[in-house]
Amino acid sequence: QGRRDILSGYAANVWWIATWIERGYNMIPQWGFPGAYFERVRRILAISSWMEMGLPNPRPIGTALVVAAAAWGAWTVRRRTEPAVHFAFAAFVVQAFFVWGVSVHEHHLMLAVPMLAVAAALAPAFRGVFVAVSLVAALNMNLFYGLGNGVGWAIPRMIAPIDLSVVLSFVSIGVFFWHARMLAGTRIGHGWNRDRYG
Repeated sequence: QGRRDILSGYAANVWWIATWIERGYNMIPQWGFPGAYFERVRRILAISSWMEMGLPNPRPIGTALVVAAAAWGAWTVRRRTEPAVHFAFAAFVVQAFFVWGVSVHEHHLMLAVPMLAVAAALAPAFRGVFVAVSLVAALNMNLFYGLGNGVGWAIPRMIAPIDLSVVLSFVSIGVFFWHARMLAGTRIGHGWNRDRYG
């Protein structure tokens, strides 16, 4: 994925927000401000186009953010023995790649869903994060592809003043930080059956 000349491949993440900001900026002469930011994000933004505007190369930035998040997660769970925590950590790494990585596609978050399903089954405290990540993944796919490969009903992206894919991107980032908080152990112990799972 790192070789692709795209900032975000329809992934609801920080780089899709960057795409929305930059596309809106370029449409201000046509639609005015703030009207340009209330238009649909129509096309993926190329990294080469991003850099032609004098903006920094996003690849090392995205990579550094993913590595930092994964390293933080690994350090956080280093002494934990509960299987649920490690399933949640594996899902967290996938989510970090999805939220902060460059050239990520909308379907890349799906890998986190089954791992969080296991974590939620073992520790009920993860159920909320499991549901939230599942919804983000499902909505991300639906907004761009309907019920499958562009066929079937899709939620209209412009039912809100701002493109719903952009709103979902902000939600996706919020869910990432919620997952991080849960991984840090603020409420993980709730519902944990230590006699059964150790």
